[in-house]
Amino acid sequence: MTTGSGEQQPPLIVGLTGGIGAGKSTVARALAEHGAEVIDMDGLGHLVLEPGGRAYHALIDAFGPEIVADDGTISRPALGGKVFGDPEALARLNAISHPAINAELLDRLQASTSEIVVLDMAILVESQLGRLDPPWGYTTVITVEAPVELRVTRAVERGMDEADARRRVERQASEEDRRAVADRVITNAADEAALRAEVDACWTWLCSLRDRRRPSGVGVRPIASRYRRWPLPQRSGPSDRADKAQPDHRDDHGSHVRPPEGRGGGDAAVDRNEQGDAERCPPAAPSVGWRSPSRWSRRRPNSRRSHRSTGPAFPWRCPGARGRRRRARRSLGRPAIENTPIEIVRRTTPDSAARCSPTLAPS
Repeated sequence: MTTGSGEQQPPLIVGLTGGIGAGKSTVARALAEHGAEVIDMDGLGHLVLEPGGRAYHALIDAFGPEIVADDGTISRPALGGKVFGDPEALARLNAISHPAINAELLDRLQASTSEIVVLDMAILVESQLGRLDPPWGYTTVITVEAPVELRVTRAVERGMDEADARRRVERQASEEDRRAVADRVITNAADEAALRAEVDACWTWLCSLRDRRRPSGVGVRPIASRYRRWPLPQRSGPSDRADKAQPDHRDDHGSHVRPPEGRGGGDAAVDRNEQGDAERCPPAAPSVGWRSPSRWSRRRPNSRRSHRSTGPAFPWRCPGARGRRRRARRSLGRPAIENTPIEIVRRTTPDSAARCSPTLAPS
């Protein structure tokens, strides 16, 4: 998946697992019908064993040329006989084949154009398959489960021996182990219609996960802001539409100023003649939303707030300026009394009580 800027956005990678006879492959086919890309991890295992595959020569070097069939391919029964009952040989096989499968998986994921990719693998819990470096490893796990007896019955109906089916069930991870790593559990213990309903609900959940991680601007219509800048443009009448509103021209202090010439009414500043040369437009009339800078239009929208937080638009109109100007006018022409000797004289009048007032001492 590619974003609008051209960068590659990895898809939502889901690990799908389940025991033998649980219905994992049926769920994978249903998810593919919904639109998901399903990658069969067992098929990738066959691919790396083919001549020229990523693990072909390494396996021959590790287990000998006797695992090679007559047609040049690696014989899986012969390779299984080498590792059966030998934990060290099995670990050596996994150490060679699993990194090769993960490398093949990484190429598939980077070339994928789907938004949801499902990795169909039976040994998700028991192996490191699909655990790639971010963001190409699976981030969501879905497990499909069913009762053990029902799983054995389904395996026998497909032609497998009952004893062999029970041995495979015992060797695989338990339902508790799968539930411990699963983000969603699909129970396949009823008919196909019930399974289809669970898959539909699971697909809806996967789509919600996909939309939640989708980057902004990719497949999402932008939402217009519900807030508008103060002040709203003035309109000449109720019939004017919002798309005719003119821009609000202000200076650095927030005051209304006259719009530049040639831009009133929304006209461009220059026009083109028939030869394509630029011609200067005559000054247009002021736009509808423009007001002359009068006494009241110089006030900022937050003029009622303290100028300490917003900064005064005009220092001579900030709170307290009128009193400072009045005191400055009264102080003009008065002699300075700083550092001047002061004499306290008690005055007594018949109509008032005694009070103190400072007077200048005679020089």
